[in-house]
Amino acid sequence: MSLTLDGIDIQKVHTCKYLGIRFDDQLTWRNHTDYIYNELKQLSEIFYRHRSKLAYKWLQSVYYAFVYPYLLYGTEIYAKTYASYLHGKQPF
Repeated sequence: MSLTLDGIDIQKVHTCKYLGIRFDDQLTWRNHTDYIYNELKQLSEIFYRHRSKLAYKWLQSVYYAFVYPYLLYGTEIYAKTYASYLHGKQPF
């Protein structure tokens, strides 16, 4: 079965990024939460390396510039998933 819109075939994909949020075909948000986790993991390593070199005020500014947007943007949408998806386990 194929889907056509204005003569253009629409392909089914497993994941799609739209406005910075990664949707998957089952709406489990697994791909998006994994992406957020990996980004925050990289940023936490940067904080760990520079924690003694930068003043608290600078670290706080960097946090609100780079980390906080990842945590805040879209949480109303993907935070309604199974708790087990947020912890890396399947619900079944």
